[in-house]
Amino acid sequence: MEPHFRSEARRNFRRELFNMKEKGYLKPEIVEHVANAHAQYHQDLLAEDRKREEMRAAPSQRPAQIPQRPAAQPGVPQRPAAQPAVTQQPAVQASAPIRREPVPKKPVKKLTKEQIRERNISWLLNIGVIFLLIGGLFVATSNWETMSNVMKSSSIALVSLLFYGFAYLSAKVLKIEKTAFAFTVLGSLFLPIYVLSLGWFGLLGPYLSVNGEGGYLLGFLGSSIPALAYVFLAKKLKSRLFVWFTFIAASAAAGFLLASFRMRVDYFYLGIMAYNSLLIFLYFKVKNREAFRLFTKEFPIFIQANLVVSTLLMLFFFDNELIYSFNLLLTAAIYLSMMYVSGKREYHFIFSAMLVYGAYQLIEHSFLEAGDAVLYALLAFGFAFIPKALKGNMLLDKAFRYTSAAVSILAFLYISVEGVFLRAGEPSVVLVIAYLIMAGNFLYLAHAEKAWLLAYISTFFLATAIHEAISLISKYYYLVSREAAIYAAGLILFILFGFLISKKAFALLRNPSRDVGLAAMLLAILLSQGMGNLAEPGIMLAIFSVAALAQVFTEKRSILQKSAVWAVPVSAGLSIIAFGMQAGKSWPTIANDYGHPVNFAAAGLFVLIISFIWKKQGREELSGSFFYTGQLLYTVGLLLSTSTDIDPIIVRPFLVLVALVIYYILYKVHRMSVTAFWLSAVSLGFYYSIVSSVYNLVSFGDMVKSIVIPGGGIFLLLLALIVLNRDNLLFKSFGWSGHLVLPITLFLTWTIYPEWCLFSLAAAIAVYSLSSFMAESGWRKISFMYAAFTAGFLTASKAFELGLGDSRAVYEFPATSFLLFLVWYLLKGNLKKWASFYLTAISLLGVVAMTFGDPFTSFAFCVTILYAAGTLGLLHKMKWDLLGVIPVLMGYFSTMAFLSVSSFFTNVTAYLILGAAGMIHVLIGKALYREMLVFNSEVEKSKIDWYTIASVLYFGSMFSYHLENILLAALPGLLISISIWLQRRRVGNKAGFFVPFFAGAFLLQPYYAVIGRLEIPALFEREVYFLPLIALIIFLRWSMKGRYRNITSKLQWAVLIFTALVLIQDGLQSNTVYDALILGTLSLAAMLAGMFLRIKSYFFTGKGVLLLNVLLQTRPFWGNLPWWGYLLAVGSLLIGIASYNEWKKTKQPDGREPFATRLKQKIRAYMKDWN
Repeated sequence: MEPHFRSEARRNFRRELFNMKEKGYLKPEIVEHVANAHAQYHQDLLAEDRKREEMRAAPSQRPAQIPQRPAAQPGVPQRPAAQPAVTQQPAVQASAPIRREPVPKKPVKKLTKEQIRERNISWLLNIGVIFLLIGGLFVATSNWETMSNVMKSSSIALVSLLFYGFAYLSAKVLKIEKTAFAFTVLGSLFLPIYVLSLGWFGLLGPYLSVNGEGGYLLGFLGSSIPALAYVFLAKKLKSRLFVWFTFIAASAAAGFLLASFRMRVDYFYLGIMAYNSLLIFLYFKVKNREAFRLFTKEFPIFIQANLVVSTLLMLFFFDNELIYSFNLLLTAAIYLSMMYVSGKREYHFIFSAMLVYGAYQLIEHSFLEAGDAVLYALLAFGFAFIPKALKGNMLLDKAFRYTSAAVSILAFLYISVEGVFLRAGEPSVVLVIAYLIMAGNFLYLAHAEKAWLLAYISTFFLATAIHEAISLISKYYYLVSREAAIYAAGLILFILFGFLISKKAFALLRNPSRDVGLAAMLLAILLSQGMGNLAEPGIMLAIFSVAALAQVFTEKRSILQKSAVWAVPVSAGLSIIAFGMQAGKSWPTIANDYGHPVNFAAAGLFVLIISFIWKKQGREELSGSFFYTGQLLYTVGLLLSTSTDIDPIIVRPFLVLVALVIYYILYKVHRMSVTAFWLSAVSLGFYYSIVSSVYNLVSFGDMVKSIVIPGGGIFLLLLALIVLNRDNLLFKSFGWSGHLVLPITLFLTWTIYPEWCLFSLAAAIAVYSLSSFMAESGWRKISFMYAAFTAGFLTASKAFELGLGDSRAVYEFPATSFLLFLVWYLLKGNLKKWASFYLTAISLLGVVAMTFGDPFTSFAFCVTILYAAGTLGLLHKMKWDLLGVIPVLMGYFSTMAFLSVSSFFTNVTAYLILGAAGMIHVLIGKALYREMLVFNSEVEKSKIDWYTIASVLYFGSMFSYHLENILLAALPGLLISISIWLQRRRVGNKAGFFVPFFAGAFLLQPYYAVIGRLEIPALFEREVYFLPLIALIIFLRWSMKGRYRNITSKLQWAVLIFTALVLIQDGLQSNTVYDALILGTLSLAAMLAGMFLRIKSYFFTGKGVLLLNVLLQTRPFWGNLPWWGYLLAVGSLLIGIASYNEWKKTKQPDGREPFATRLKQKIRAYMKDWN
């Protein structure tokens, strides 16, 4: 049976019973008798449940007996015969899981049109009232400093009366109840402010002022007088909000009245409790009266909240932490009793918070502060026993256990922070006891809840207590470091509670003690890394390795056991490294000649030797972890040897030689590509270590160095040839490693020894050509062929640089392209196809390089144009037209660069050359391509007319020449417009009708270019510049021929409005009568044109501009109105609109539509056919 079922049934019954009592269905005496009878009945059911559980445990099943009902008491009504069966039904089903029906989602409330209308009316009214209020308050308070105190308080009262007036208007006239209630609340909130203002301004005399002796009486009046008004409004409006206003105001009045007697804090508290008792007494007297039903319904909730109000009054009038703590503890006890009586679990949170806070106030402000840590721990432990004191009736064991855990954690954080900041980290016996109590608390909770997390927390507190005890020993007896103390605490916890203590009570702590102990040891090891003496972390690591080994043999958890298998070799290897580093500190010769690489290498060899021992003993997991850990440690040492200053003649080559043996063993164990590549990398390192060792004995010249550097890659390739017929995997690893290293070493040779790199590049050409010849698969042949081509280009580049003596020359690109073209011509089959890709790429790159070469002479310009033309021919032959953008674009850049540096052409000549070049490109594109753009799923069949597109660049460059000739100024725009017009049949039928518009639209450019060189009168300048936009939109609608009517209509509106705004701004800026006449004439013309042509945009734009022009011309008459006048006007307008709409809703005359509605419908019908 579920443990909470009976309590839930009892709570539901008592709730329904007391609801019937509050609503008058049952008399209080009957309710009391029924409650007592049901309590006895509940106890009988619990006893029957216990018997049923005992019978289930017995071998034979006995039928459960139906519990007898208690004898009927006088005055208690008898229940029907069917009622016990109904009551017993949940008991029969208690063993089965309770089926909970899914809670249906609450549908989103959708407002009707009438509700939306009423909401909008309320918003209009509220905004209007706010505007009127702000404007009125500014008018009323603009002379606040000059007003008397009586006038100031009267102004506050007037604000309250104003809100009440708005409430009356909304309720009685407009019938808007919600708005009326809101104004009533606002007016009521000003009542206590008004009363207090009388005392603030001293209108009631010095005694009843805020700072006078009767200040508390003033507070009493400021609470009691509004309370009477709140009572009246609560009964009249049937409002729960005003009921709460009444209760709060009455409690505040009681508090101020008691404070006015200047009594001590204990008497004040007695008075507050007496006031609460009086409220409860009055509640029981009038709760069945209908006249007080509204107040008595809210009282049970308020009296609980009034405890908080009473506490706040204590804080407001008195400042005594000790009394405050007793008040909190008493309030916590009251909430505990309320939780016990009412059965509401929610009070548990309030009780816990008040008990903890009250205990904190009591301990911190009394003699108990000396043992605060122990008391906090005991307080947390006490939460776990509260349900036992209540005999389990509330069934809140789990909640109080979690509360106990939370309070324990908070107590730990508090005493830890207090120990750091207030006690400067000094250890104490009190903290040891507190931590032990917390550990016992969580151990109890772990046994009760069967939760592993609580056991870990208990273990953590045990470790903290042990560490605190070790710190005490270190302080008074034997000094140890912080890291050693943490390590010792973890080690003691690991050995004592993880292995030695085997009592049943501590069985839950076995695994957590091992885990937390190892974690503490690991933390100490990490913290000890900055210590000067590295022998201590070395010892720690060695002990940790032994502890991890113990975990390997005893741990049952798979993940932790596997982790320990790896922790043993890692900690052992790091221990060797730590000892080696300490030896380096003691003997400088070891640090200088051997250093960290030898430390890591020695650790790796040690771990590898141990791995072979484990393998002989049959421990495969340990053998594998030691083997791979040794490989890793030796690899780290090998890598460190490349950057660390150690003996380069013997030590470094010896390390690499041993690494060859180790990695060869690894390769034999795992014949994988990865291990083979590692072996090739170590072989390369061995080559360079031997070279370095020889270099330290014999000096090399630059020529030898330029050969030795790429010799590493060639060395790997030779090794690949040696093992070609013996080990295919090693052949691939050495071969690919050599080909990976060779280009890198070639780059280094090019950078460091540029004068001698020709030998290496020539050797690279031979190597890559031979590799391409020997390769079997196609992609390898292609890759090595590309590498040979690249080496040949680099060789040509270096040859031109050394031959011409100018590193800026880029003639190696056309020379390489020419040679590759010959090779491409001689090749056959698939290689020819792939060679064409490289040839195209190098040619495109060469055109770019030639274009931006420096110096750009006439010879370079001719070579570039020929190079670009040849590349375009190659692209057309291969049908790669999309790539033609690069040579076409480079031709443009070359032309511009040549014209800028050449002294043979004047500006006019260069201007005309650019125009002619642009037209030539247009004609070439028109001749080569029938359409400008052709897209296909196959990229090679897609085409783009880059010539026509490049012509725009030539035409655009003509704008950079500022010529004074009017006809030449218009030439670029005319050429662009003609070019666009020529494309009307090359863009397809769908977009073809846009081309004439774009051609015509671009004619605006020569128009503006011409008028920009003419003297336009300032009066007509803005019109000359912006009126062509209207002609443009007219041309757009004509060229579309009815297509996209909706979009063009919106564009027409936008252009007309934009032009109108620009002309209006011009008129405002000049502010002359002539501008007003011009603007009026244009707007009148637009209005008449719109009327006769039936075009809405012209009609309404002209009408609006005309009215705006009149408004702007009359600005001196209305521009001096103050801002608050606008607020008053807008507020009145909004209130008027809201009132009219509400009046129209309530007073419709015979269903006939208003005149305004009929006029609007006629205008809409007339303009329906307008464009």
